Amino acid sequence: MDILVSFGITEDSGDVLFVIASNFSGPPNCCGYKGSVSIFELDVRQFWNHSNTTQGTAKVFKIVDVPQAQLLDGLALINQSF
Repeated sequence: MDILVSFGITEDSGDVLFVIASNFSGPPNCCGYKGSVSIFELDVRQFWNHSNTTQGTAKVFKIVDVPQAQLLDGLALINQSF
């Protein structure tokens, strides 16, 4: 079975998340598909209010495709001023 998975997630200081998404094959193969890896930005600043109830819409942006990768494991924010 093929599924879309997230293998890495990190957050900047203001409710903006960065996520690795990939198409992944479960057991018995357990490997990713080359060319299916992308990194997305998920902006939830307008989605949650202070009482943890939804109030708006989250925004999703594709940052980059990583066509040479088969599987990326982990994501870290190195510099917030990009």
